Amino acid sequence: RDPLLYAHSVATSALTIRVTMEIVMKADDLARIGGATLAKDLGMTRIPRPQAGKQYLSKQQFHQIRKHPVIGLVLLTHYLGEGIEGMVALRHHMRNGSGYPAWAGLKPSKLIDLIEAVDVFYALISPRSFRPEPFDARGAIDELTQMAEQGQISRDSVRLLVMCLRQDRPDLGQVDLSNERQGFVPRENFYGTG
Repeated sequence: RDPLLYAHSVATSALTIRVTMEIVMKADDLARIGGATLAKDLGMTRIPRPQAGKQYLSKQQFHQIRKHPVIGLVLLTHYLGEGIEGMVALRHHMRNGSGYPAWAGLKPSKLIDLIEAVDVFYALISPRSFRPEPFDARGAIDELTQMAEQGQISRDSVRLLVMCLRQDRPDLGQVDLSNERQGFVPRENFYGTG
């Protein structure tokens, strides 16, 4: 129904598996994590899609989209039972309590935090109707680093992602995050501004 959402889910799942291979060794766990990240946006299938080519979402459309994690949680729990699949649906709830759904006292696990970092990274480097061009990889890491500084995601999740993206494959202890913005950031971004 939505080729961009499908591509996003597949790419995020593949990159999540690659990154979690650094911390998870069991093939069964990797398969479950991969399947869960493939289904992470299942709730979006129940949300009306915005008009193609529209530059920004209306406030009503933005609020509708913010409901997709809970819808996904209900669907995944109904079909698969409780487990990682359901928790992945809540990945937009940040460590500092921001994001959505906003549930007081809920802290995402390290794995969910890592999945959110990968999900945000891929969303930033992908074309979107609400910005004229995507971030480059370095710009996306700059954005994730800022999110880590604000307490939305953990620095360790960003460092692990950077380690896996770098060609020289440094040890995790050698990966430092810079607060200096070095990458490309689109000059306009209308996400959530409708």
